[in-house]
Amino acid sequence: MWKKGRRGVFAAAISIIVFFGATAPWCLRNLFSSGHYAMSASFGVQAFTKATAFHLEDVEGRGFKEIEKPFANVLVDMGRSSYRVPAVPEDDWLINRVPHALVDTLMRYHGCSYFAASDELGKVAIEGFKKHPARYLSSIFSSCNTLLFSHRELYPDPGSIAPVDHPRMPLALTRAIKGMVYISGYVFLLFPIAVVLRRNFSFSVWAPFAVVCMMYFFTAAIQIGFTRYTIPWEPFKVLCAAYTVETALLYAIGRFTLKKRLAP
Repeated sequence: MWKKGRRGVFAAAISIIVFFGATAPWCLRNLFSSGHYAMSASFGVQAFTKATAFHLEDVEGRGFKEIEKPFANVLVDMGRSSYRVPAVPEDDWLINRVPHALVDTLMRYHGCSYFAASDELGKVAIEGFKKHPARYLSSIFSSCNTLLFSHRELYPDPGSIAPVDHPRMPLALTRAIKGMVYISGYVFLLFPIAVVLRRNFSFSVWAPFAVVCMMYFFTAAIQIGFTRYTIPWEPFKVLCAAYTVETALLYAIGRFTLKKRLAP
Protein backbone atom coordinates (compact mmCIF):
# COMPACT_ATOMS: atom_id res chain seq x y z
CA MET A 1 0.00 0.00 0.00
CA TRP A 2 2.80 2.40 0.92
CA LYS A 3 4.69 1.59 -2.30
CA LYS A 4 1.61 2.41 -4.41
CA GLY A 5 1.08 5.66 -2.50
CA ARG A 6 4.73 6.57 -2.86
CA ARG A 7 4.58 5.99 -6.61
CA GLY A 8 1.52 8.25 -6.80
CA VAL A 9 3.23 11.02 -4.85
CA PHE A 10 6.33 10.66 -7.03
CA ALA A 11 4.23 10.86 -10.22
CA ALA A 12 2.42 13.96 -8.91
CA ALA A 13 5.74 15.61 -8.04
CA ILE A 14 7.13 14.87 -11.50
CA SER A 15 3.98 16.32 -13.11
CA ILE A 16 4.30 19.54 -11.08
CA ILE A 17 8.01 19.88 -11.92
CA VAL A 18 7.33 19.32 -15.63
CA PHE A 19 4.50 21.87 -15.60
CA PHE A 20 6.54 24.63 -13.97
CA GLY A 21 9.56 23.76 -16.08
CA ALA A 22 7.53 23.98 -19.29
CA THR A 23 5.96 27.32 -18.34
CA ALA A 24 9.17 28.87 -17.01
CA PRO A 25 10.40 30.24 -20.40
CA TRP A 26 7.16 32.17 -20.95
CA CYS A 27 7.15 33.42 -17.35
CA LEU A 28 10.73 34.64 -17.81
CA ARG A 29 9.70 36.39 -21.02
CA ASN A 30 7.00 38.25 -19.06
CA LEU A 31 9.55 39.04 -16.35
CA PHE A 32 11.95 40.64 -18.84
CA SER A 33 9.22 42.52 -20.74
CA SER A 34 7.06 43.71 -17.82
CA GLY A 35 9.07 43.12 -14.66
CA HIS A 36 6.62 40.51 -13.35
CA TYR A 37 7.21 36.74 -13.23
CA ALA A 38 3.79 35.48 -14.34
CA MET A 39 2.31 33.01 -16.82
CA SER A 40 -0.01 35.61 -18.28
CA ALA A 41 0.03 39.39 -18.57
CA SER A 42 -3.71 39.38 -19.29
CA PHE A 43 -4.99 37.68 -16.13
CA GLY A 44 -6.59 40.91 -14.98
CA VAL A 45 -8.27 41.47 -18.34
CA GLN A 46 -9.74 37.96 -18.32
CA ALA A 47 -10.94 38.23 -14.71
CA PHE A 48 -12.45 41.66 -15.34
CA THR A 49 -14.25 40.27 -18.40
CA LYS A 50 -15.89 37.70 -16.15
CA ALA A 51 -16.77 40.34 -13.56
CA THR A 52 -18.41 42.61 -16.14
CA ALA A 53 -20.17 39.77 -17.99
CA PHE A 54 -21.88 38.61 -14.79
CA HIS A 55 -22.15 42.06 -13.14
CA LEU A 56 -19.90 41.08 -10.25
CA GLU A 57 -18.31 44.51 -9.79
CA ASP A 58 -18.09 45.93 -6.28
CA VAL A 59 -19.15 49.50 -7.05
CA GLU A 60 -18.15 50.56 -3.52
CA GLY A 61 -14.70 48.99 -3.71
CA ARG A 62 -11.54 51.09 -3.66
CA GLY A 63 -10.26 49.64 -6.92
CA PHE A 64 -13.53 50.21 -8.75
CA LYS A 65 -13.64 53.84 -7.62
CA GLU A 66 -10.26 54.43 -9.31
CA ILE A 67 -11.48 53.21 -12.70
CA GLU A 68 -15.16 54.20 -12.38
CA LYS A 69 -15.05 57.22 -14.71
CA PRO A 70 -13.02 55.66 -17.56
CA PHE A 71 -15.08 52.46 -17.23
CA ALA A 72 -18.34 54.43 -17.50
CA ASN A 73 -16.99 56.29 -20.54
CA VAL A 74 -16.04 53.04 -22.26
CA LEU A 75 -19.50 51.58 -21.63
CA VAL A 76 -21.15 54.69 -23.07
CA ASP A 77 -18.86 54.70 -26.12
CA MET A 78 -19.70 51.04 -26.78
CA GLY A 79 -23.42 51.49 -26.15
CA ARG A 80 -23.43 49.19 -23.13
CA SER A 81 -24.32 51.59 -20.31
CA SER A 82 -27.64 49.75 -19.79
CA TYR A 83 -26.16 46.24 -19.94
CA ARG A 84 -28.11 43.46 -18.24
CA VAL A 85 -26.80 39.97 -17.58
CA PRO A 86 -28.28 37.64 -20.24
CA ALA A 87 -29.35 34.06 -19.58
CA VAL A 88 -26.04 32.85 -21.07
CA PRO A 89 -23.39 35.59 -20.64
CA GLU A 90 -20.92 33.49 -22.63
CA ASP A 91 -23.03 34.19 -25.74
CA ASP A 92 -22.35 37.93 -25.45
CA TRP A 93 -19.26 38.22 -27.62
CA LEU A 94 -19.11 42.02 -27.39
CA ILE A 95 -18.53 41.93 -23.62
CA ASN A 96 -15.01 40.69 -24.34
CA ARG A 97 -14.20 44.06 -25.96
CA VAL A 98 -14.99 46.15 -22.87
CA PRO A 99 -11.89 45.29 -20.76
CA HIS A 100 -9.58 45.66 -23.76
CA ALA A 101 -11.03 49.07 -24.55
CA LEU A 102 -10.63 50.03 -20.89
CA VAL A 103 -7.00 48.89 -20.90
CA ASP A 104 -6.36 51.02 -24.00
CA THR A 105 -7.94 54.00 -22.20
CA LEU A 106 -5.80 53.49 -19.09
CA MET A 107 -2.66 53.20 -21.21
CA ARG A 108 -3.41 56.20 -23.41
CA TYR A 109 -4.82 58.70 -20.94
CA HIS A 110 -3.52 57.53 -17.56
CA GLY A 111 0.04 56.53 -18.42
CA CYS A 112 -0.29 52.87 -17.41
CA SER A 113 1.65 50.04 -19.00
CA TYR A 114 -0.34 47.08 -20.30
CA PHE A 115 0.65 44.91 -17.35
CA ALA A 116 -0.15 47.67 -14.83
CA ALA A 117 -3.57 48.26 -16.41
CA SER A 118 -4.32 44.53 -16.46
CA ASP A 119 -3.14 44.21 -12.87
CA GLU A 120 -5.47 47.05 -11.82
CA LEU A 121 -8.44 45.40 -13.54
CA GLY A 122 -7.56 42.12 -11.84
CA LYS A 123 -7.71 43.77 -8.43
CA VAL A 124 -11.12 45.25 -9.26
CA ALA A 125 -12.37 41.84 -10.40
CA ILE A 126 -11.16 40.13 -7.21
CA GLU A 127 -12.90 42.80 -5.12
CA GLY A 128 -16.11 41.97 -6.95
CA PHE A 129 -15.68 38.23 -6.50
CA LYS A 130 -15.25 38.71 -2.77
CA LYS A 131 -18.29 40.99 -2.62
CA HIS A 132 -20.57 38.55 -4.46
CA PRO A 133 -19.31 35.01 -3.61
CA ALA A 134 -22.59 33.22 -4.40
CA ARG A 135 -22.96 34.87 -7.79
CA TYR A 136 -19.29 34.24 -8.47
CA LEU A 137 -19.68 30.50 -7.80
CA SER A 138 -22.74 30.50 -10.04
CA SER A 139 -20.69 32.14 -12.79
CA ILE A 140 -18.03 29.42 -12.46
CA PHE A 141 -20.70 26.75 -12.89
CA SER A 142 -22.07 28.59 -15.94
CA SER A 143 -18.64 28.85 -17.56
CA CYS A 144 -17.84 25.18 -16.81
CA ASN A 145 -21.10 24.21 -18.46
CA THR A 146 -20.21 26.29 -21.50
CA LEU A 147 -16.69 24.86 -21.75
CA LEU A 148 -17.86 21.26 -21.42
CA PHE A 149 -20.98 21.22 -23.57
CA SER A 150 -21.24 24.33 -25.78
CA HIS A 151 -17.80 24.55 -27.39
CA ARG A 152 -17.50 28.23 -28.26
CA GLU A 153 -15.02 29.33 -30.96
CA LEU A 154 -14.88 26.04 -32.83
CA TYR A 155 -11.96 25.54 -35.20
CA PRO A 156 -12.42 24.82 -37.99
CA ASP A 157 -15.82 26.34 -38.65
CA PRO A 158 -18.32 23.50 -39.32
CA GLY A 159 -19.57 25.45 -42.33
CA SER A 160 -16.15 25.17 -43.98
CA ILE A 161 -16.26 21.35 -43.84
CA ALA A 162 -19.84 20.43 -44.71
CA PRO A 163 -21.30 21.49 -48.10
CA VAL A 164 -24.09 23.36 -46.30
CA ASP A 165 -24.32 26.85 -44.81
CA HIS A 166 -23.67 26.66 -41.08
CA PRO A 167 -27.06 28.19 -40.04
CA ARG A 168 -28.87 25.67 -42.24
CA MET A 169 -26.84 22.68 -41.13
CA PRO A 170 -28.82 19.98 -39.27
CA LEU A 171 -28.16 19.95 -35.53
CA ALA A 172 -26.96 16.32 -35.58
CA LEU A 173 -24.37 17.10 -38.27
CA THR A 174 -23.19 20.21 -36.43
CA ARG A 175 -22.70 18.25 -33.21
CA ALA A 176 -20.90 15.45 -35.07
CA ILE A 177 -18.41 17.92 -36.57
CA LYS A 178 -17.90 19.52 -33.17
CA GLY A 179 -17.07 16.08 -31.78
CA MET A 180 -14.32 15.70 -34.37
CA VAL A 181 -12.61 18.80 -33.01
CA TYR A 182 -13.28 18.56 -29.27
CA ILE A 183 -14.13 15.63 -27.02
CA SER A 184 -17.73 15.97 -25.83
CA GLY A 185 -18.23 16.75 -22.17
CA TYR A 186 -20.82 13.98 -22.00
CA VAL A 187 -18.22 11.38 -22.99
CA PHE A 188 -15.74 12.89 -20.56
CA LEU A 189 -18.18 12.72 -17.63
CA LEU A 190 -18.81 9.01 -18.27
CA PHE A 191 -15.22 8.34 -17.25
CA PRO A 192 -15.91 7.95 -13.47
CA ILE A 193 -18.59 5.36 -14.24
CA ALA A 194 -16.10 3.42 -16.37
CA VAL A 195 -13.54 3.51 -13.54
CA VAL A 196 -16.08 2.21 -11.02
CA LEU A 197 -17.18 -0.58 -13.36
CA ARG A 198 -13.59 -1.74 -13.80
CA ARG A 199 -12.67 -1.07 -10.16
CA ASN A 200 -9.38 0.44 -11.20
CA PHE A 201 -8.65 3.35 -8.87
CA SER A 202 -4.91 3.72 -9.51
CA PHE A 203 -3.37 7.17 -9.76
CA SER A 204 -2.32 6.65 -13.39
CA VAL A 205 -5.96 6.10 -14.36
CA TRP A 206 -7.39 9.04 -12.42
CA ALA A 207 -4.59 11.53 -13.21
CA PRO A 208 -5.86 12.69 -16.65
CA PHE A 209 -9.39 13.17 -15.30
CA ALA A 210 -8.09 15.09 -12.29
CA VAL A 211 -5.95 17.35 -14.50
CA VAL A 212 -8.89 18.19 -16.78
CA CYS A 213 -11.26 18.88 -13.86
CA MET A 214 -8.69 21.14 -12.20
CA MET A 215 -7.98 23.08 -15.38
CA TYR A 216 -11.69 23.50 -16.17
CA PHE A 217 -12.28 24.90 -12.70
CA PHE A 218 -9.37 27.35 -12.87
CA THR A 219 -10.30 28.44 -16.39
CA ALA A 220 -13.96 28.96 -15.50
CA ALA A 221 -12.90 30.89 -12.39
CA ILE A 222 -11.11 33.60 -14.37
CA GLN A 223 -12.79 33.80 -17.78
CA ILE A 224 -16.19 33.41 -19.39
CA GLY A 225 -15.94 30.17 -21.35
CA PHE A 226 -13.95 30.53 -24.56
CA THR A 227 -13.03 27.08 -25.83
CA ARG A 228 -9.61 28.07 -27.18
CA TYR A 229 -8.29 28.11 -23.61
CA THR A 230 -9.12 24.41 -23.14
CA ILE A 231 -7.06 23.12 -26.08
CA PRO A 232 -3.90 22.39 -24.00
CA TRP A 233 -5.64 19.68 -21.98
CA GLU A 234 -7.67 18.20 -24.84
CA PRO A 235 -5.20 15.24 -25.02
CA PHE A 236 -6.07 14.36 -21.39
CA LYS A 237 -9.76 14.32 -22.38
CA VAL A 238 -8.86 12.00 -25.25
CA LEU A 239 -7.28 9.58 -22.74
CA CYS A 240 -10.43 9.65 -20.61
CA ALA A 241 -12.67 9.15 -23.64
CA ALA A 242 -10.53 6.24 -24.87
CA TYR A 243 -10.74 4.56 -21.47
CA THR A 244 -14.52 5.04 -21.43
CA VAL A 245 -14.98 3.61 -24.93
CA GLU A 246 -12.68 0.68 -24.13
CA THR A 247 -14.72 -0.06 -21.00
CA ALA A 248 -17.97 0.05 -22.96
CA LEU A 249 -16.57 -2.36 -25.57
CA LEU A 250 -15.23 -4.77 -22.94
CA TYR A 251 -18.56 -4.66 -21.13
CA ALA A 252 -20.47 -5.34 -24.36
CA ILE A 253 -18.15 -8.21 -25.31
CA GLY A 254 -18.42 -9.68 -21.81
CA ARG A 255 -22.23 -9.55 -21.89
CA PHE A 256 -22.29 -11.16 -25.35
CA THR A 257 -19.89 -13.92 -24.26
CA LEU A 258 -21.92 -14.59 -21.10
CA LYS A 259 -25.17 -14.87 -23.05
CA LYS A 260 -23.50 -17.25 -25.49
CA ARG A 261 -22.29 -19.46 -22.64
CA LEU A 262 -25.71 -19.52 -20.98
CA ALA A 263 -27.50 -20.30 -24.22
CA PRO A 264 -28.85 -23.90 -24.37
